[in-house]
Amino acid sequence: VYDRRPHFSLTATANYSPVSYLSATLSYSIMNNKYYHLGAGIAAGGPGAQFYVITDHIPVRFVKVTGTPVLFPYNARTVNIRFGVNILWGCRDWFRVKKDKRGKPVRNKNLCPAYW
Repeated sequence: VYDRRPHFSLTATANYSPVSYLSATLSYSIMNNKYYHLGAGIAAGGPGAQFYVITDHIPVRFVKVTGTPVLFPYNARTVNIRFGVNILWGCRDWFRVKKDKRGKPVRNKNLCPAYW
């Protein structure tokens, strides 16, 4: 609520994890009556620590400064980029991986729900 009026938004995300130590996300948001909010993020790491970079508004339209090769975002007021490290501890049983009959790792999701 801003200026005694509600401001609604709608976001759709898609997450992909090709391997256990890498994950990516894409998001599309409708905010403030604008339909071009595209976001992305990537995280790499495992049970001990995880490094991430994420943004919630990637400029999709650019203008070129006349006479130079410099590009600037067209009509973008803000661009937020965040990065950091998540330090994870606890759930030592997560490291004890059992294997099924085919030799594929099987992890018990009840041991540490933070990693699922």
